[in-house]
Amino acid sequence: MFQWLEDHLMEPLGKIAQNRYLQSIRDAFVVFALPVILTGAIFLIIANPPTSINWGIINAWANAVEPIMPQILFPFQLTFGIMALTVSFGIGYSLASRYEDMDEVMAGILSMLAFFMTAFPVVDITQVPFGEILNYLGGQGLFVAIILGILTTEGMRWFRKKGIAIKLPDSVPPYVLRTFNSILPFMVILPIVWALAWIVWANFGVTIPQLVLDLFSPLVSVSNSYWSALGMIILMLLLWSMGI
Repeated sequence: MFQWLEDHLMEPLGKIAQNRYLQSIRDAFVVFALPVILTGAIFLIIANPPTSINWGIINAWANAVEPIMPQILFPFQLTFGIMALTVSFGIGYSLASRYEDMDEVMAGILSMLAFFMTAFPVVDITQVPFGEILNYLGGQGLFVAIILGILTTEGMRWFRKKGIAIKLPDSVPPYVLRTFNSILPFMVILPIVWALAWIVWANFGVTIPQLVLDLFSPLVSVSNSYWSALGMIILMLLLWSMGI
């Protein structure tokens, strides 16, 4: 069976694994998001000692952290709360690095700003508590972060490919030229994202990440079953056994 799978599935799945978009998503999680997640997880462990182990030192630890639990969990909530924001930057950066003559940092910033804009309700943001949108910057906004990371970088690449940029003399310093090469993509893509976020908010009263969550909620409920969980485990083990 495994020989049949290797003969018939290894090559197409290998090509999928070499896809630049999938590689960029992988790098965004491993290179950019993982250090942030692991750092935040340390504070979660500190705030939740294993009290099931009835040791005096563990109980003393639990009693010591209980009064300052919110303060200890602050780094955890913040690092996990901006996970999607980190991923959006990572995808833009990683995808741009796979193209020639693209500014990786500016692509990452554009992706991050575009996603950041979708997480807020299109109202007076000075009246919006940051804690209310933190979930959308974290795990609940990952899908939108991935899509926008790809689309904004491809949009920036289109400008670059078509040569649409503010032309400056060769005597201009490289760091100034770098800025002006990115101005037009920023001035076009960010207003488009803003308009889309405004349309969604005006018609549905939710942000784009929340709208996506609402649309996919039936699939989430279906996936919360024994057979779907078993199928996902089998698929992961199958791909792992073939080195993917």
